Amino acid sequence: MTTSYLLSSENILWEILNKYGHDPEPFFFEEGVTKNMLFEEGKRISFNQVNNLWIKAESLIEDPCFGLEAADFWHPSYFGALGYAWLASTTLRKALERLERYFRILSEKADVKLEEGKDGLNLILSDSIQPPAFMDSGMASIISGCRLNCGEDFRPLSVNIIHEEPNCSGRYFQLFKAPVYFEAENDSILFSHE
Repeated sequence: MTTSYLLSSENILWEILNKYGHDPEPFFFEEGVTKNMLFEEGKRISFNQVNNLWIKAESLIEDPCFGLEAADFWHPSYFGALGYAWLASTTLRKALERLERYFRILSEKADVKLEEGKDGLNLILSDSIQPPAFMDSGMASIISGCRLNCGEDFRPLSVNIIHEEPNCSGRYFQLFKAPVYFEAENDSILFSHE
C-alpha cells in the first residue's frame, strides 16, 4: 500500500510558490496534480509526490525560510475534517489532542505526539519528507491555527527544530514569538499548561 497525504494541504505550497513569483501549475503538473484536484474532497497523493514537490520547491525558491510562509496561507479547510475539528475546539489543549488523534487524516506517514511534562505540554512532530521547509511549514501552520483560536498574541514557551540554523533565523523568532532552538533532538513546540 502506498503511503499518502491529503492533497488539499498542498494548497499552502501552491500559494507559497505564487508569492515567490513561480507559476505553480506546471510545477504541480509534473507530479500529476492539477489545480482542480487540490479542491477535490478527500483526494490523496503519494508520499513520493509530496516529497518531490517540496524538494523541487526548495531548489526553485532561494529563501531557506520559505516554509514559514505557510502561516500566512494556512486555512482550516486545507486540513479537511481535522481543520474544522480544530476550529470547534473549546480549548487549545482540546485542539492539540484532536491534532494528535486525527493527524492521520493529513498524512499516513507523519506522526504527532503530545507529551505532558512539568514544564508544559510538548507537541512533537515527525515526518520523512526531506526538505526542512516542509517541517517549517507544518509548524508554522500549527502556530497559525493556535492564533486563530487564541488570538494573535499567542506564543508558545519554546520551539525546537531539527535542521541547522539558517541565515534568516530571525524570521523564526518573529513568527513563533518564542525562543527557537536549532539542531534540536526533535521538531517540537512547547505550550504552557495555562
